[in-house]
Amino acid sequence: MTFNTKTKKPKEEKYTVWTRKKSQAELFREQNKDKEYNGYTNYMTWDVALNIDNEESFQEEVYANIKDGNIKNGYELKEWFKENLEESGNYNQEYDVYKLSDAWTNRELEDVNWTELYDNYKQNIKEEEEYQNKKEKD
Repeated sequence: MTFNTKTKKPKEEKYTVWTRKKSQAELFREQNKDKEYNGYTNYMTWDVALNIDNEESFQEEVYANIKDGNIKNGYELKEWFKENLEESGNYNQEYDVYKLSDAWTNRELEDVNWTELYDNYKQNIKEEEEYQNKKEKD
């Protein structure tokens, strides 16, 4: 006597993956991460430069620190920038994110070409000194 047994396939479990809808700004940054933007390596490099250059006292502090040798390369510029964001209240320790151009971010700071920014500021300082020296000679 044989029994005809049908084997049932185990029921497939379906999981719902909940994801947060990305904002337009996040999508834009993501899409332009590796594209040149307004003469800079990418959008985030331009955005950080804009944040520094739009605040006169912030820009002067960057220039003074580079002139004095307190900032000697792109890495030190990045650390200085993050430290200033923390001191200004633009840092959320709970989520480890920084506020940059009215958006909270951490990951994007890694996309910034800090060496390019440092080199640009160093060049600006050199040109300003040359201009002042030429002006004094005339």
